[in-house]
Amino acid sequence: MIGIKKLLSYGGACPYQLEAITSDDKWLYIRYRHGFLSYVIADSIDSWANSDYLYDYEVRVGHENDGYANHDLIFPYLCDKIQFPENFRLES
Repeated sequence: MIGIKKLLSYGGACPYQLEAITSDDKWLYIRYRHGFLSYVIADSIDSWANSDYLYDYEVRVGHENDGYANHDLIFPYLCDKIQFPENFRLES
């Protein structure tokens, strides 16, 4: 399981985005747009920008026109993969 050490930014819509530093100092980027939920782990923001990923994941969870992160829809796809800070809720 991936632990989040520091949340850098999160929120928005079309796409919803979350950026964080993992407990092992990797770059984590989560995105929800067009009904697809994805996340990427990279060594750094620079390697992420160059598409040099250590791990990536994508799954369709909503309608193709969705871009708002509904916590109850999206969180079940992430909660067994990413350890969020206590009481964290996805916000759009």
